[in-house]
Amino acid sequence: MIDGTHIPIMAPADGRLDYVNRKGWTSIILQAVVDHEYQIRDICCKHPGSCHDAFVLKDSNLFKNADMLIPTQMRKIQEIDVPLMILGDPAYPLLPWIMKGYTGKLTNEQDSFNTYLSSARMAVENTFGRMKGHWRCLQKRIDIHYSFVPKVVSACAILHNIVERKHEDFNSSWLRSVNATNAMFPQPNSRLLTYRNENVNSMYIIREHLKNYMADTYALRSSCIHNL
Repeated sequence: MIDGTHIPIMAPADGRLDYVNRKGWTSIILQAVVDHEYQIRDICCKHPGSCHDAFVLKDSNLFKNADMLIPTQMRKIQEIDVPLMILGDPAYPLLPWIMKGYTGKLTNEQDSFNTYLSSARMAVENTFGRMKGHWRCLQKRIDIHYSFVPKVVSACAILHNIVERKHEDFNSSWLRSVNATNAMFPQPNSRLLTYRNENVNSMYIIREHLKNYMADTYALRSSCIHNL
């Protein structure tokens, strides 16, 4: 799963507006790829808060080196070869290695597909919450020179992986302070990405195939019920 979270920072006086996100506070963006065990597999932390998630992705080493970093194995699902993919939200482009849900007016099958994807993607939200819960410096504005913030965040990500791998205790009450921070520094909503890349038309076919497969194999789910 891939997603971004905004880390509050003390922005430079010169170029401060670049760091003001859509919620009006200054931040640096942490893009992270995580797995189902809350392990952080890749991060990019260098872009000011005004940047779109898709821009952060395209300027990251993950995007530039995807051919080397993303496994190329295929899994055959009902006679169709399906590649390994990272799950993203609508802010990300549909790519040969990124799958995202449908947008616009949805059929019941498309809505169900989106709901299953959203459920799977909760792992990345939980990872951010647990990392911020463990390392409380991420719960407030980091009052050091902004150029050092990526190193601090990277260190927190490494330490997060260590404690998660060792199954160290996590006190659920820590999430209350994370939620309080989110109220003080609300995360900007992802902006919908609407462009279509003609080089990835096959991914639209694969998404349709997966949608049909899931509709035939699993119970239909509704985002309206999911969000209650």
